[in-house]
Amino acid sequence: MNVDHVRRLFTQLYEENWVKLYVHVFRMLDDRDEARDIVQEIFANLWDRMDRLEIQHSYRAYLFRSARNLVINRMASQDVGRKYESYLEHRAPVFEIMPDELLREKELVQQIEDAIEHLPRKMALIFKKSRYEQRSYH
Repeated sequence: MNVDHVRRLFTQLYEENWVKLYVHVFRMLDDRDEARDIVQEIFANLWDRMDRLEIQHSYRAYLFRSARNLVINRMASQDVGRKYESYLEHRAPVFEIMPDELLREKELVQQIEDAIEHLPRKMALIFKKSRYEQRSYH
């Protein structure tokens, strides 16, 4: 596929599907910013893969499937974060670190790492960067 053809196809897909994808994602998340971010991520991923992508059915089906997958990944990532925040909120303050507390903390860290390892590769990467490197989801 030549570059001009790829660019025209991408532009056409973007113009025909951006609003539809945004509405679709917004209905799932009820968050305008998250919906916009996900739709932009869909098109960024599409652009990155456009020259080597092999679409089995249709580009539109691919875009909506990508939207669904990204929403599921985002929700799972947020769920892990909420569970950890909830744990921290309900944890009793400890002024003196006891050996059993250190053990529990090690176990919690291991459980979090295990949960992250079970996330899809890209979601795990985004989660690690946002939590450990203070980077944004973008």
